[in-house]
Amino acid sequence: MELRDSGMNAKLEIKRPLTSSSRLKKILFSYLAIGSLVLALTLSGATILPLYSRLKAAEDRNIQHAVETRAMAISEWARRSKDLAWQITSRTRIRQELKKYNNGEISLDQVKSFTEPKLVDAMNLSKEILGIMRLDNKEQLVAKCGLNVPKEKWPLSDTTLKNITASQPSITSDYFVFIVRAPILSRDGAYEGADLIVIDLSNLKEITSNYSGLGKTSQIILGCSSCDNSINPVFPLKSQNLDVDNGQTFNSTVATLLKKGINGEKGLEKIDKKVFAYTPLFDFSWVILISQSENELYASLNNKLLIIGSSTIFIYLVFILGFWLIMNPLSGRLLIHAEELEESIIEKTQYLNDEILIRKKAEEKLIILSTTDELTDTNNRRAFNDFLRKNIGRALRYKENLSLLLLDIDLFKNVNDTFGHDVGDRVLKELVKVAKESIRQEDILGRWGGEEFIILLPQTGGDNALQLAERLREKISEHSFPTVGQVTVSIGLSEFGPEDTSDSVVKRVDIALYAAKEAGRNIVKTN
Repeated sequence: MELRDSGMNAKLEIKRPLTSSSRLKKILFSYLAIGSLVLALTLSGATILPLYSRLKAAEDRNIQHAVETRAMAISEWARRSKDLAWQITSRTRIRQELKKYNNGEISLDQVKSFTEPKLVDAMNLSKEILGIMRLDNKEQLVAKCGLNVPKEKWPLSDTTLKNITASQPSITSDYFVFIVRAPILSRDGAYEGADLIVIDLSNLKEITSNYSGLGKTSQIILGCSSCDNSINPVFPLKSQNLDVDNGQTFNSTVATLLKKGINGEKGLEKIDKKVFAYTPLFDFSWVILISQSENELYASLNNKLLIIGSSTIFIYLVFILGFWLIMNPLSGRLLIHAEELEESIIEKTQYLNDEILIRKKAEEKLIILSTTDELTDTNNRRAFNDFLRKNIGRALRYKENLSLLLLDIDLFKNVNDTFGHDVGDRVLKELVKVAKESIRQEDILGRWGGEEFIILLPQTGGDNALQLAERLREKISEHSFPTVGQVTVSIGLSEFGPEDTSDSVVKRVDIALYAAKEAGRNIVKTN
């Protein structure tokens, strides 16, 4: 009995370690499974979720960048339209003839026969100009050319306005147009009349119809305020969806956001599973808004997050199964799969970051295009005005000198009429090349409009600026331009004074340029 009992006890003693080992294996597996799950969730929470939030914020910034980039393009288009209007109204001879007519010195037929050919020539400044109408100081039509627009579509006639105004966009003779009203002022600032320039909105429509970089659910809305303070679209919408009710009337959400833009606000809001980015366009009191569904905007991120999550779960299951089957080496298995998980996350993260970088480079290219004159590859008027304001602030802050040169090619119209506009374009490019070689590195050159160029001279007083202007004038007059030969310029010079603003110093240098023209051209005049 003792031997039998002893054998039974031996068997029991052998079973206990086996049972304990099995339980230990299960406990160890359970702990490992739970620990691995906690580790995977912690790793995901610490890396994937913050990354997802940052990339989601980046997508929000992308749609905000998209609306701001298009707003810059539209603003550039609007400034170009205003520049065209100023160029037409600033022509001296036809302005003088209008003044004679207002004073009763010539008849309506005389001013009409003199003015209309000049207006026809002015239409050649841009293909966007469909028609021009000139009014006298009593708001009566004295001359016109091109497309005729009914009077009820004209901008408000306020003879006290000294700035450019514009009408609401409308359809005339199958064209989308709006009318820019530019007042005609005499040298003493008296109101002599106005030019109504009919602008074709085709180029503007191309900007607002450009959905590159946006999704299928995206909607670009260019809105303007009507007489009853409601917001109407400038162009028909891409699709009649939740953005509008009853045709072209915006729903309350979109209307509220558009009114914020009209009032000068900009921002990004998420309402009813849609993302709205909007910004004002101050040139004509318009607003641009881009909307897109959240599902589409974040679809790429959600898909990649799903792939990353699925990969994580798959790797976790493979790891647990491998540990259950092999149980050795535990630490090596953990390290290998952790590295695989990390590499997968890094690869997906790099892919998303590359996509964001490509989009940002495209937006930077659009910004460069919106601040550079396409023909001469120099600063356009918008970019130059930004430089002028910054340098004026610096000059006032540090009490530094600052001067401005405004030069105009003499008799440039004869170059275009004799040799053609392509030769005229080459003359403008060659002039910019000569000017850049003549000025200092810190000086800023820009195309002011047409054949006019403007140069900002930081830390330069009037005497030094005059010497530089004379050297520039002589170098241009001595330069041999291809096909044309000799070309001269008239230059206006103005030194910034303590009471000046950007507008006043530009006005004074414009008066100096006019004096140089009146004095016989190819000369420098100061004011």
